[in-house]
Amino acid sequence: MRYTIINLVSIFSLMLLVTHANAEGEIYKWKDANGIVRYSDTAPADQKNVTMVRKKPVKTVSSTSANVGDQAQAATAQPAQTPVETKVAPTPDELAAQRRNLAETEKRNNAEKKSQADQKKLNCASAQANLRSFKQGGRVFKTNEKGEREYYDDKQIKDNTVKAQKDVNQYCN
Repeated sequence: MRYTIINLVSIFSLMLLVTHANAEGEIYKWKDANGIVRYSDTAPADQKNVTMVRKKPVKTVSSTSANVGDQAQAATAQPAQTPVETKVAPTPDELAAQRRNLAETEKRNNAEKKSQADQKKLNCASAQANLRSFKQGGRVFKTNEKGEREYYDDKQIKDNTVKAQKDVNQYCN
């Protein structure tokens, strides 16, 4: 009795699977531009290497067994507009390549961050030295293109001190 019930359940499950598989329709398989295998119930128009995995079953309807409601529903039914996509699990080699790419990207990002931090330190040191030179008092000068000294007056020293303080605030904080 126990085995009979298990057998009946197995047979019923098998019948459900077969019925469900037949109800699904056509399934197409192709690789997209990224190399990912895609499956769908509608064939893509722009893909060249599309293979049909499963054909749609042919249904024969006799006029005596089908009712009018089923025929109207079949006439108005439309295929799904969006393809069903499934991704295939990457191979170990693909996973290793992804890890290498991630490590290289992280290494480049870290190098860029370090470069930016070093540049900020240099800018800070330069801004602090510039501010010190304006705050020390005495005569402050700059050298022009001809190599001659041009001395700042009091207004220029005050303006450049304010600018140097802004630079220190920007680069040293």
